[in-house]
Amino acid sequence: MGALFAKPPPAQPASRVTDYDRAIHKLKVQRDKLTQYQKKVAATISRETQIVKDLVHAGDKEKARAVLKRRKYREKILSDTDAQINNLEQMTATLEYSHWETKVVEGLEAGNKALATLQETLSPEKVDALMDETKDRIDQANEIAEIVAGKLSSKDEDDLEAEYNKLLSAEELELPEAPTHALPQTPETVAAEPAKKTPAKQTSQPALVPA
Repeated sequence: MGALFAKPPPAQPASRVTDYDRAIHKLKVQRDKLTQYQKKVAATISRETQIVKDLVHAGDKEKARAVLKRRKYREKILSDTDAQINNLEQMTATLEYSHWETKVVEGLEAGNKALATLQETLSPEKVDALMDETKDRIDQANEIAEIVAGKLSSKDEDDLEAEYNKLLSAEELELPEAPTHALPQTPETVAAEPAKKTPAKQTSQPALVPA
């Protein structure tokens, strides 16, 4: 019964190792193996060099020639191993460069697609229409703000000025004409006028004669 209600094992996460990763890994493993083999061959050559010296010192020419022959073969192997390691390193570098170059191209493609989508969404016509609509909204908002603040638009000012001039013209037509002759004087007007002063007469004084 317990097995029926047991939880299923969690799903294994998808592997993120790509073919590129595997190829790079194989190249580096092979390079490391050749490097280890190269060290082993170099150590053998070093021992054989010492053996040849001992045989030459002992006067055993045949054995010395045989050891020299084996050492010559191993030296050729060592040289070939150097070339193989260089090829592996060059292949690894080329593969890594190509990989990142591919990533750059993929990034450019994604950027071009995104740019094309934006250009479709924001065409010049749509941008112009949006700017016009925004300007209309701003003008409308400013007009509402002026009305709320008690300000009049230029059109309203012109209408008020025209209405005032119309009323002024009508008022001038209703006013009586001003008289052109002098009005008769009344006691009130006479009393209101200031009295005219007569100039005082000068009295002549006799001239003083010096004694």
